[in-house]
This record gives sequence, structure tokens and C-alpha cells, in this order.
Amino acid sequence: MENLFPILPAECGKNMNRHDAKKESVVFVGELDSWRPCLPAMLHLLAGRFNLPFTRRFFRNLRVQSCHFVLAFAMIFSLILLDCKKDESPTQTATGSIPSELAATWTAQSAFVNGNPALLSAALDWRTGTVRATFAFTTAGALTYTEYSSSNAPLQVTTGTITVNGSSATMKFLTDNGQPIDPPKELVSAWTVTGNQLNLTWTDSQGTVALQLSK
Repeated sequence: MENLFPILPAECGKNMNRHDAKKESVVFVGELDSWRPCLPAMLHLLAGRFNLPFTRRFFRNLRVQSCHFVLAFAMIFSLILLDCKKDESPTQTATGSIPSELAATWTAQSAFVNGNPALLSAALDWRTGTVRATFAFTTAGALTYTEYSSSNAPLQVTTGTITVNGSSATMKFLTDNGQPIDPPKELVSAWTVTGNQLNLTWTDSQGTVALQLSK
């Protein structure tokens, strides 16, 4: 964590050990009083750090009573702890977010099984009457797989989710024509996008399936 207080008045902490020995309850406040001269400077630095709407003149003219001083001191260290957590937290990508180049509606064009050309109907296990199929992905991670008849009527609409981890995409199919799939089906596929073409490659009971799609 970076130093939040690089320059403070020389008198800060000068009388750190001074306290009222008569009452134990005031020892803490007495020790904190030694930091009273530097409180305006500390508050001003924190105001700049957190973009608070206060000016240097405001803090220079600040008059702090004992109870208010303790509260202000607690506020300073609360902000310091908050800043530590902000600086040390790693940047993370939200789970389920999909790369923009993948988020689109893709139409299956050709398929290969173990390197050999294959019928789309076999590779995707189409139901009778299907002539084309699409995969639609959204940036929020929603998935819709649709099979169409020759009259462009949807014969099967399967919905679910997709998550992406680098070059690997995990598709979970949750409903089929509005009915829950129990248990849900899962497909883990490698993916690449080149221009308007999407390539998906996965392994199932047929072997290695490579699917080419376009948008």
C-alpha cells in the first residue's frame, strides 16, 4: 500500500507518551491528543485521496474537541483500511461474462468427426425435419440452441448458459422447448473466432467433433 501521509507537520506525535495518569479512561484520548496538530493535514491528504469536497482552508481552520477528535481519528484509520483493501484486491473478470466477438447468433455450416467430413444432422443429433441450427450467445452468458424446419419454423429450442475461460467454453443446456432437462447436459468446447466464422471443437461419444459456424 502506498504512503498516504508523505509529509506531515513536525509536531505530529511529538508528545505521544503524554497522558492523564489520574484516570485510566482518558489515557487513550491523551495519547491521541499528541496527534491533534497533524489532524488537519491528515484529513486534507485523505480528502484528496478520496476526492472529498473539502479545501485546505477548511482543514487549516478546523477546531477539534476531544470527543470529535477520537471520532475523526477513527475515521482516518477506517479510510486507510479501505484504501489497503482497494489496492490489494486483484482485478477479476465477472463470472459468466462472454467476449464480445463470441456474443452473436451463429449458424452451423459444416462438421467434421475425427477429421472426416460429417453430416450436421449426425454431428448435432438433429431431430427429424431439421434443416439448420443456430447457437445464440449473449455477453451476459445466456445460450439458446435452435433447430429449424424447411419452413423456418423452430422445431427445438434449447436454453441454458455459457461460461468462458480463455479458449474453453462450457455450455450447460437447462431447458428443451420450455421443459427442464434433468439432469442438465453439459458440453465443454474449445472455441476460436476468425472474422465471421466460429469454430467449436469438443469430444463426445462420436469422437472429436469440429463444428464450423458463421454469422
